[in-house]
Amino acid sequence: MIKKRTKRKSSRRRLASTQALQLDSVSVSVSFTEALRVFHTNLRLLDSGHPLHSVVITSALPGEGKSTIAFHLAQTARTMGQRVLLVDTDLRQPQLQQWFNLEEQKGLSDVLVENLPLKEALAQPFPDATFFLLTAGNVPVDPTQLLGSTKMKRLMAQLNQTFDLVIYDAPPLLGLADASLIATQTDGILLVVRLDKTDKTAVQQAVENLAVFQKSTIGLVANGLRYGDSNPEELE
Repeated sequence: MIKKRTKRKSSRRRLASTQALQLDSVSVSVSFTEALRVFHTNLRLLDSGHPLHSVVITSALPGEGKSTIAFHLAQTARTMGQRVLLVDTDLRQPQLQQWFNLEEQKGLSDVLVENLPLKEALAQPFPDATFFLLTAGNVPVDPTQLLGSTKMKRLMAQLNQTFDLVIYDAPPLLGLADASLIATQTDGILLVVRLDKTDKTAVQQAVENLAVFQKSTIGLVANGLRYGDSNPEELE
């Protein structure tokens, strides 16, 4: 059963290309862009015998910039020649469909609950065929149950076979099992930490939660660090 979200007057499948282009050309520093390229390269070189095909991007708490990092990492992978899928698995407070003005777009929950064919749910924010987006879709009654279902596992296996890289934008870790459930079917988790917001205790608790599910943290993304800043004491 799915809770229906109030719809706007735009057509159901309309792709807001102008807004996508705004995201594509959003003003970011050269150092940020280069850092993402280096980070993306490091991810690809983690294990030459087992290339990274899927990753969960999450944070300890809301508001740390995980969706922003997920989008820009997908963008970087796209420019580096990979066929990328960005999946919004934050079924409680989805962000990506709002960014792209796709509130009425069918998405992940519709594929899982209504058996909607995957190709009908995929959106292409940019003209080329290397960047795909699977929005959250309509908000389900029980997101945790849906994300931990057999259908979800089968879908994730299918996505791994279809794309070079699948990036899952997941809900925050603390207080929810959603991200950890998704991570069990991926190559690992990237934990986003906003340096001017997250305290050491929250990060430690998030890492401990991941250990329960025996899923490795691939890396920690320090968000909000400005050029010339020193290491913050609260994360030492």
